[in-house]
Amino acid sequence: MIMTPRILIPLAALAALAAMLFASGCEGGGKEAQREYGARSPHVAAGEALFEQHCRDCHGKQGTGGHMTDPLKRGSFAFGGSKEEIIATILQGRPQGMPAFEGSLDGEQVESLAAYVRWLQ
Repeated sequence: MIMTPRILIPLAALAALAAMLFASGCEGGGKEAQREYGARSPHVAAGEALFEQHCRDCHGKQGTGGHMTDPLKRGSFAFGGSKEEIIATILQGRPQGMPAFEGSLDGEQVESLAAYVRWLQ
């Protein structure tokens, strides 16, 4: 079978897309969090709802970045990206605008929110 440019160009584009998707899915805390919490565990789903309620205004829809912050999806956090560090950020807040949620969210809510943020990475 002879491959013409009409066939080769879409195949090359499809191969490039597949390579990009594979590469983006093989790095960052998201895969670790997905192993820990499952691809869309109830913990992550609950965290997503909390994120929409408490975090979206500053961090953007699904952590894509907002008027005050860089994207959470980039996988790099100024105050650390481990589960414990994310929980500390949620509870204590951070300088320059991140409010503390200690006393506003219970332990299970904080865990769910941290699971979602890690899942985004």
